[in-house]
Amino acid sequence: MESPDIKTILVRADTTTNGRYANQFIRAFAAHFISQNLCAQPFYPPINLTKLGITLYKPSTESQNIGVPQKVINLEEDTFMDYAKTEMALSETATPNLQDNTLLDLNHIYCQTPEHALKINEFLRHPENQVRIIQANSNNPRYDANNDVFIHVRLGDVPHHNPGYEYYNKVLSGLEFTNGYISSDTINNPICRKLIHKYRLQIINPHALIEDILQFGSTCKYLVLSAGTFSWLFGVLGFNSQIYYPDPELKRRWHGNIFECMPGWNKISY
Repeated sequence: MESPDIKTILVRADTTTNGRYANQFIRAFAAHFISQNLCAQPFYPPINLTKLGITLYKPSTESQNIGVPQKVINLEEDTFMDYAKTEMALSETATPNLQDNTLLDLNHIYCQTPEHALKINEFLRHPENQVRIIQANSNNPRYDANNDVFIHVRLGDVPHHNPGYEYYNKVLSGLEFTNGYISSDTINNPICRKLIHKYRLQIINPHALIEDILQFGSTCKYLVLSAGTFSWLFGVLGFNSQIYYPDPELKRRWHGNIFECMPGWNKISY
């Protein structure tokens, strides 16, 4: 199969309404993998991945006059990765649909599958990419040089999905750490206040840039995550961290199965 002309195959993942930062991060990577495989023109969400040291695919020559696509394919959660596979696999599934001036639209799905999560993890840990991410992190002297713990407590609009105090307490009580840090979208919640008091945790400024919080947290030796995609980002960027996450089967899962598939992560029952 010949590679499609970059002027005729477009991949959209630029929504700002379907999910917050982590959802956009994951969807951006789907656009990256698909566009790279098809030599297509990607449209990424407006998040600052450059600050994280992440560079996604761009064609060598970008289309200037895109116009209205002749065909729109709304990609599906269980098949979007078909377009990122090898030419042989692609020819059996997606190729017949890729006629001239086709738009592949990711904006209505979340791309939270184990296959995609592992592919992102592989990309981030590729030696060249990992070096760039570490170099871009102003906290990089902390990698492998601290005994600190970072706790992320996801509450906000989904407090009923949080694993609760007992989960965090179970993990923290089994760790010997020097400094403890906590980040939350609802820092005054009783769960956070109780953890802060018992373990003398330092509060990460909730008004700091998202990228700054991710970069600092991901350098800590221990990462204690909540459910949710933003917590997952800390883990996938925690190259040298010991990572703990709550058993997703103990609460109704509201996101994809992207925790259990991650190699070396510690699932905690509580």
